[in-house]
Amino acid sequence: LLSGAVSSLVKMLVNRPRPGANVVRVIEETRQQSFPSGHTQFYVIFFGFIIVLMYNLKSLPVWLRLSCTILSLLLIFTIPFSRIYLGAHWFTDVLGGFFMGILCLSALAYFYLRKTGDQV
Repeated sequence: LLSGAVSSLVKMLVNRPRPGANVVRVIEETRQQSFPSGHTQFYVIFFGFIIVLMYNLKSLPVWLRLSCTILSLLLIFTIPFSRIYLGAHWFTDVLGGFFMGILCLSALAYFYLRKTGDQV
């Protein structure tokens, strides 16, 4: 929830337009500004936290933890390219969303691991 507010605030401050049909093939039209990519930010936070959980939940079978981690990494690193392919974002938009997601994920992981007693 907080990451969505941060993303919206940065979108308003930067006010960068999305790629236009005169520059790229636009498959998905959206109204909000382009920078940062909220989808990329969400995927990094959500699936990144699944990776944190898989690291922390030692009671789960190793094959399940490894499968979830690999799938999460695959989604984190492939979904941003779909945003570029759809013409919804520039590369720098997804890069900004990725780094903002990493920052939010770091804070989330810090507080989660601190509460569970693990070290960050």
